[in-house]
Amino acid sequence: MQKIEQIPARIKIAHELKAAILNGQIEPLTELIQENIASLLGVSRTPVREAFQLLEKDGFIELVNSKKAIVRRFDAKDVEEHYELRAMLEGQVTFKATENHMDASLLTQLVQEMFECAGTTQFIEKNQAFHSAIWDASHSPKHVELIQHLWNRIPAEFVSISKEDQLQANQEHQAIVSAIINQDALLAKEMMMNHILRTKQDYLKRLEHTKPF
Repeated sequence: MQKIEQIPARIKIAHELKAAILNGQIEPLTELIQENIASLLGVSRTPVREAFQLLEKDGFIELVNSKKAIVRRFDAKDVEEHYELRAMLEGQVTFKATENHMDASLLTQLVQEMFECAGTTQFIEKNQAFHSAIWDASHSPKHVELIQHLWNRIPAEFVSISKEDQLQANQEHQAIVSAIINQDALLAKEMMMNHILRTKQDYLKRLEHTKPF
C-alpha cells in the first residue's frame, strides 16, 4: 500500500478560490478579505494568507496588504498571450526532448490510457503526466519552471471538459509521440505548438459564452 498524502490547506484553499474566479462565481475586481474567506471556508486565517500568496504568484489576485486582495481581470487577450507563450516554450522543450533521444515508451502508454479514460478526471492527471515526461526529458529546468507557472494559471480541468475535446487532444498527443519516436525534432516541436494553439482557440470560444474573469 502507498502512503496517503495530505494536501496542505493553503493549496486546497487556493484551488477553491481559483475555481471560483475562473467560473465567474468571484468576479474581477472583487475585494477578498482574509478573515471573510477563512470564515466562509471554516479555516484559520493563516492558510488563507498563504493561499493569497500562491494566487498572487499565479496572477489571479493583487495583494493590497497581508489581509486583503483584489481579483485581477483576465480577458481574451490574456488567454491569447498565455497560450502563445506556452506554445513557444513547450514546443522548444519537445524539440530538446526529441534531440535528447527521449524514451517514448511512457508517452505511448499514457496515450493508450488516455484513450481509455477520456471523459473522466483521470484524463486530466494522465495528460499532465504526458506533458511532464516531455519536460523532464528536455533537461531544461528554466523552461520548465516557466511552463509550470503557466500551467498553474489555467488549470487543465477548466480546459479539457468533454470526452470529444479530450479524444481530439489525445490524437494530437499521438502525433507528437510519433514525431519523437521518428527522431523528427522539428516536427515534434510543430505538433506540440499546434496542439497548444488549438487548445487556445477552444478556450477562446468557451470564453465568448461565459462571463469574463
